[in-house]
Amino acid sequence: MSVSKRPDYSSFAKIIASCAQTRDLAQGRRAHESILQSGQSLDRYLANLLIRMYARCGSLEDAIRVFDSIPAKNVFSYSAMISALFQDGNPQESKRIFDGMPCRDLVTWTSMISGYADCGTAREAGWIFDRMPAWSVFSCNVLLAAKIQSGQIDAGRSFFEIMPQRDVFSVTSMITAYGRNLDIAQSKRFFDTLCSRGLIPWNSMITAFGDNSLIEDAKATFEKMPMRNTSSWNAMLQAYSQNGELPAARALFAQIPAPNAVSRTAL
Repeated sequence: MSVSKRPDYSSFAKIIASCAQTRDLAQGRRAHESILQSGQSLDRYLANLLIRMYARCGSLEDAIRVFDSIPAKNVFSYSAMISALFQDGNPQESKRIFDGMPCRDLVTWTSMISGYADCGTAREAGWIFDRMPAWSVFSCNVLLAAKIQSGQIDAGRSFFEIMPQRDVFSVTSMITAYGRNLDIAQSKRFFDTLCSRGLIPWNSMITAFGDNSLIEDAKATFEKMPMRNTSSWNAMLQAYSQNGELPAARALFAQIPAPNAVSRTAL
């Protein structure tokens, strides 16, 4: 995407967002320079977009320079910088920025939990969670995932039982956790508790059966699904492939309505 000499405000925003998505650092820097040369002020909204773009492109120094240049930072500015620092593997600096915020909202608190979870530090994620003034089902799910990802299945189960709010993603996390831990009975128990099932729990149950080498159960679950998406087909394809059922995997691949890169990798 080319940058015109004097694009308008919305054009700048679209260009920056596109550069973030494609991780095109060179084009992102040109867009930034064009804003500065256009005579149009680098307002807070564009600055926040630039922070996220530079972070996704792996240029933390540029992200910090933009953050420091914002005279009146808002919670989105702080959240963008906190996420950028976590992405760079610097949780200590993320915490310093977080502690220096004049005010925090639910998104910022949850960003800290998510950042610690991605760094594999469930203990710190729990410390932040315990100090939140209010919880949402999303923040609960992030902490649940942090405990599970760190291998604390029992701690995750205990937290699940006391969660003030749960949704289908909470239950799906438990299905996946027990499936990977080769406790398919528990995965099935959580699956059966769902009165209304979307595609994600069905797909996770197929994966759990595949992880436990229960191909017939995976196939039966796949065939019972009221509807499927490409992820459903990929879950069944992966179950066949990882258990050495290559002829069945090839036959299934030929039936996928819209195979993607994951489908081809699984085969």
